[in-house]
Amino acid sequence: MIATASLPIRLDRVSPSVAAVAARAPQRVAGHTSGLNVSRPIVPWRLRTVIVNAIELAAVVWSIPFIIVAIGAPLALAIVALLWLARWALGAF
Repeated sequence: MIATASLPIRLDRVSPSVAAVAARAPQRVAGHTSGLNVSRPIVPWRLRTVIVNAIELAAVVWSIPFIIVAIGAPLALAIVALLWLARWALGAF
């Protein structure tokens, strides 16, 4: 889809309120930290949370080989079946 502009964009016709906000924006951004306090964590780490997270990560890591086998085994069997059929078909002629 192609869109064409009928009139050129002119930045000098911006309303005064928008121009004033645009002029103040760099000053606000320079002194603004967006309300984040990076000096300390928001919620302290609890030992139970750390242990639960470690167990969940171990469960994900240990399940990856099983996922690979669950996807790969049917795919491998399909490839073997196609190769066997091709060999059988070529042997019939």
